[in-house]
Amino acid sequence: MFDRIQIDPAVCEGKATIRGLRITVEFVLKLLGDGYTAKETVDLYPEMEEGYAVSLERRKLYRVIPDAEAAGRGQLRVVDESGEDYLYPKEFFVRVTLPEAVERAVLDAV
Repeated sequence: MFDRIQIDPAVCEGKATIRGLRITVEFVLKLLGDGYTAKETVDLYPEMEEGYAVSLERRKLYRVIPDAEAAGRGQLRVVDESGEDYLYPKEFFVRVTLPEAVERAVLDAV
């Protein structure tokens, strides 16, 4: 995830920006804090997602990797569609307990 963020003293007064763009991380966080969803933010600034497919889908099962430090910050470490693990706010997800046979079948399918 951090490969998408850069800090360059010559760009936006050295503030953290989306790599290759003059969109500050601070600005993106303000949009999110003002109630915009991640999708709405990317819809406003699609250049932020060029080369990065939207990673999460609704109503889909995702593998969570235990991470006590992330949990302490209200986050989950999730393996997304890219096959990489990233931190997401835990409120993005609902924990689902599957019957053992179903869980085995799902794990065998991936």
